[in-house]
Amino acid sequence: MAYPTNWPQNVTDIANRVMSKIGEIERFTDIDTDTSDNAVIVRDALYDTIRDTQSSFQWPELETLSTIATPDATFDNSGGEYPYAYRFSLPDDYLRPINEELYNYKISGDYIYADVTEDLDFHYIAYSETVTDWSAALYRAVLYRTAIEVCLQITQSPDLKQSLLMEFEQIVRPECFRVSSQGMAHPNTRRRQRGVYANTRHYGRYLG
Repeated sequence: MAYPTNWPQNVTDIANRVMSKIGEIERFTDIDTDTSDNAVIVRDALYDTIRDTQSSFQWPELETLSTIATPDATFDNSGGEYPYAYRFSLPDDYLRPINEELYNYKISGDYIYADVTEDLDFHYIAYSETVTDWSAALYRAVLYRTAIEVCLQITQSPDLKQSLLMEFEQIVRPECFRVSSQGMAHPNTRRRQRGVYANTRHYGRYLG
């Protein structure tokens, strides 16, 4: 996929664009290490916003179909204490499942319970801070939601916050729903890319 030359390259780029969005001239060198008051405010909001936004919609570029090779615990299911005989750890980047009804497992806490002895197929939305993999819709959603979150603390302008909120509700949120619905309607039209995570053997991450 071709991206504009000014496409954000990392989370610090997103943080600086948040500052532009709320009309501030301050810029950060590294949002993870900068110590100014505004950097702390933006950092505290940004990562929570990324996780929440990625969890809230079915982003095609974050869909991951993986095979978890082996369980990390087994149970004697004869007494009925556990619904399944094997327990697998959720992938570190797991946010929420996709198409649970198609798979025979149960998610509880940090684990997946199943009656599969090995190679458990698992379909989920994966957390990503790799901004260059994001769609334009995901980028705008994170940008606007973070700007709305920090606006009042940094600018003390309720009017600006309200204006950003109206733009988000009227323009950005509908696009999020459109992209999410399109991904669910056409799951086989996406390109695949290999990925590797601890404890997990991946057979493809869908990209928009």
